Amino acid sequence: MGYKLVHDDYEEKRNKTIADIKGKLERGVKFSMTVDEYITVRGRRFFGVNIHDSCDKSTFKTGLVHIFGSCTALDMVESMKQHLSVFGITMERDLVGSTQDGAAVNKKYISHINVIGQFCLNHGLHLGVCDTLYKKNTKMDDLNLDSDDIDEMD
Repeated sequence: MGYKLVHDDYEEKRNKTIADIKGKLERGVKFSMTVDEYITVRGRRFFGVNIHDSCDKSTFKTGLVHIFGSCTALDMVESMKQHLSVFGITMERDLVGSTQDGAAVNKKYISHINVIGQFCLNHGLHLGVCDTLYKKNTKMDDLNLDSDDIDEMD
């Protein structure tokens, strides 16, 4: 019984999102998109897709796209096209930009779509912070330096 309530609420909100986006498309509004890969604890992979409207600074959370098996750049393009079509959005006509992380597949993905591509700087910052905070400390006693190496350091 509770599952039906959740499912009905999801359908209601998705239909409202579809109607809102279609209304904006009729007025000629263009969108940008952010895509981020998400991996569950069980190892299932998804793309989280958000659509952004620059006119009134609104964001539409369009949901997750399940990734089955490996995902090439062309597979990603097709998945995004299918997902966006549910909301009436055509990649070639209605999108002006796409932001995603800097993984190799995303670099190829940008080259296959006809929008402005931007890599998310937060992912790079996050990796740098994690590398700095969680890097293993090395004690000076553990380092094996020759006396020649020490002279070069001076």
